[in-house]
Amino acid sequence: MKPKERVLLSILVLAKDRRKLTQKEIAEVSGCSISTVNSVVNNLEGIGAVRRVLRGFFVQDYEKTLLLFSSYRTLEKDIVYSTFCSSSPERIEASMPFNVLFTAYSGYKILFGEPLADYGEVYVYSQDPGEVKERFPPAKGPPNIFVLRWDKILAAYHQGNCVPIPLLFADIWSLPHWYSKEYIKGLRERIL
Repeated sequence: MKPKERVLLSILVLAKDRRKLTQKEIAEVSGCSISTVNSVVNNLEGIGAVRRVLRGFFVQDYEKTLLLFSSYRTLEKDIVYSTFCSSSPERIEASMPFNVLFTAYSGYKILFGEPLADYGEVYVYSQDPGEVKERFPPAKGPPNIFVLRWDKILAAYHQGNCVPIPLLFADIWSLPHWYSKEYIKGLRERIL
């Protein structure tokens, strides 16, 4: 993840309890510099998404913050391994190593119980892409398994074996499949 993405994810996760946030706190949890945090907060303030107060800020428009994060996020650039597997998504998900975090359609299904539309791709973040590669070796065919670059911030914010909901939203937002719209719509209803 890029530094601005880490900052925005931290703001979105911590803003859910509607408390005042500080630039120092966001810098510490995101592992980014204060200047990067200030740059993001300035952008958010410019679009009316945050309100600055003495020694901090409040998120006043969660949706705008989420959409800015989603516009920065480029899932494709974080793919470190992809392959084809003829198994169903359910079997692929069940065969994944223990240390992965699910995102996109699988993440939605795991967090909320049912998929909103049929899907054929499985996206995971993995600390050890080689482990996934061992279970799903390179194969001919259109890729339907995608391993994404791990980021240390995921260890702090994951929900069970899934990424945090703001990242789930941004990841699905960046996917080109026609059914991603169904998932975005469902997530919007749940988040906002």
